[in-house]
Amino acid sequence: MAITESGTGAVNSAASGSAISITHGLTINSGDIVLAFIAMNSTNRTFTDNNGATPFTNVITENTPASGSSATYAIRYRVAGASEPASYNWTANTSTQEWGVQIRVFSGVHADVWDVTPSASTRTGSSADGTTATAPTMTIGTTGSLGICLFITDGFVTVRTYSGVTNGYAAELEGGTNHSMASYHRTWASTGATGTTDATLSGSDDWTAHQFALKPAAGGLDFTHTGAISATGTLT
Repeated sequence: MAITESGTGAVNSAASGSAISITHGLTINSGDIVLAFIAMNSTNRTFTDNNGATPFTNVITENTPASGSSATYAIRYRVAGASEPASYNWTANTSTQEWGVQIRVFSGVHADVWDVTPSASTRTGSSADGTTATAPTMTIGTTGSLGICLFITDGFVTVRTYSGVTNGYAAELEGGTNHSMASYHRTWASTGATGTTDATLSGSDDWTAHQFALKPAAGGLDFTHTGAISATGTLT
């Protein structure tokens, strides 16, 4: 069963405070996977989930790995219920300026969710200013997995945009003003190493780049058989 995207949303804020919220206006069906990418100015932020009895599952929350940057980011997901709220909300542990949230909604995802789980080994970053951000290679284990590439730049004052993403990624989602974050996806038709993925920044800056993948749900009949067919038509 192929993974398909049914909707996206992105919001940014320059207002001081600890409340983080996105009102999405999407139709989200039961069983869909909702991915949330959160980034906030300043390091050592944590994000309390305010989304009821079925909160988002935190996969990774850390300071951006570029030593010269000053931002915290998180990757989280939620399995949608029968009735999803019109907005998703978090609270940061400290009031600060400038944050961004992206959500991407997918159907056809396996119950295990991840083929390649976001982790410190699937991302890199550089505090040396440059105009090319490079996500490390990952190894796809399941045919039809949906690769996702996420780029974050600590360009809170001078906003950075992205272009020229490589490795077949498309479906760009950027949030506009006040925070510099972009995500992309593509389907991998075969297993194995993907190679690195680049994106071009609109101006020289530090950056963080992540590459990970959703696992497709199983579907259809399995006609694979390693035996032989006898003269009478018996499967052996």
